[in-house]
Amino acid sequence: MSFVIIPDAYVILASKGVTRQAKAYERNGRIYAQFGGGFIGLNDRNGTSVTNVRWEDIVTPGVEQKKTAVGFIVNAATFKEKNNGR
Repeated sequence: MSFVIIPDAYVILASKGVTRQAKAYERNGRIYAQFGGGFIGLNDRNGTSVTNVRWEDIVTPGVEQKKTAVGFIVNAATFKEKNNGR
């Protein structure tokens, strides 16, 4: 399944003293932020799949967010718990 943009949604990302706003996407229920030429996964405690990048805010109008058992930020309506949330 491909990455699908979440309408009107965005993520505020911070890295090395620079803060920027990125579009939010969904893939298999997991929420991602556009980053450079790709996408980064969003985790609990403001972490991401890139070590030196953290998120400050996730705005997803109409999409309820939840955390999985392993700490991924996901769309509560579409994410299916399997393989311990991975």
